[in-house]
Amino acid sequence: MELKIGETILRLRRERGLTQEQLAAAVGVSPPAVSKWERGVTCPDIVLLAPLARALGSTVDRLLSFTPGLADEEVQAAEGEVRALMQTEGFAAGCARLEELLHQYPNCDYLKFRLAGLLQMGLGMTPTPEEDEAQAQAALRRAAALLEQVEQGGDPRLKGPAAAVLAGLYLSGGEFERAEQLLDGLPRQEVDPADLYTSLYLAKGDLERAEASAQGRLYQSLATAGLALGQLQNIARQRGDEQRLRLYAADCAALTGRFGVGGAFGGWEVEAEYLAREGAIEQALDAFDRYVDDLSRLNFDFSQSPHFSAAPLKRPDPRQVKNNRLLIARMLEEDHRFAPLLAHPRYQAALRRLAESADGLGRETAQKSS
Repeated sequence: MELKIGETILRLRRERGLTQEQLAAAVGVSPPAVSKWERGVTCPDIVLLAPLARALGSTVDRLLSFTPGLADEEVQAAEGEVRALMQTEGFAAGCARLEELLHQYPNCDYLKFRLAGLLQMGLGMTPTPEEDEAQAQAALRRAAALLEQVEQGGDPRLKGPAAAVLAGLYLSGGEFERAEQLLDGLPRQEVDPADLYTSLYLAKGDLERAEASAQGRLYQSLATAGLALGQLQNIARQRGDEQRLRLYAADCAALTGRFGVGGAFGGWEVEAEYLAREGAIEQALDAFDRYVDDLSRLNFDFSQSPHFSAAPLKRPDPRQVKNNRLLIARMLEEDHRFAPLLAHPRYQAALRRLAESADGLGRETAQKSS
């Protein structure tokens, strides 16, 4: 942790209009000693901190740049710093900075919550040919430890969200009883106040905010519907219920087409899957082409959408979108669901298109930042 007490002494001395000689006389040291403090050559003795603070009209905490925590905006800035490191210098470099921040602010629950999220998604920011499974598992364990601290901490606004995310981690790790215990403890909302905001804005005649609110709720509702349909597909697949699997896949594809959300809801990949199982190879490849083309267009830019252009949606970092596409392309290379298609030239060409769309997005991002 870097101590910048010299810079603070210099700034405060100038703010009060004191010379080095005057400050030296006030605290009983020589002017060269003050000069060395301000240049960072030496630091004041601990017994001088209180006299220095009084002479400079400040506090010892301010001299030492001590803050008990971070404001939300500062936490978000710190999260952005770590995210940028993960994207530019690699996951390990971002984790090193993340641990430094946690060491500096060990009692900031909001910082722990945001950085735990980065640990979960960070491995996908800088994909490598072979993912380090040990590193991934260590990151997830660290994220779970942070979320456990937040869930047991004193910030009431974070306890529920932390418990929900932690339950998801337990679920993915096979710790079903711990996940269920956390989910059972989450509060149940009888009324979501977000549902009333659109009506409020309409009653006030504020059509712009009413539109933004309604579009945001529509997007969230569609995301929930897409998730539920995906889960229903998994249930139907495990039951061997081909009819319902096709029905739910068609519903997902309909949402994708109707609301212009690209591959966000999917559906076409399921059609390709069951057509391949039936031996309808060309039809399966047609569906797979549609799936890849939807993914290639998905950039979460809804600025021209009649449904979401006014919604307060945060667009993800293009580099993250790019890397997600590359990860999907890599997984599809050996996806057992499409076993009859894997060696087909059209299947391989579709994967190349998906990778090329990611590369094109990367070049576009680089040009915008240069």
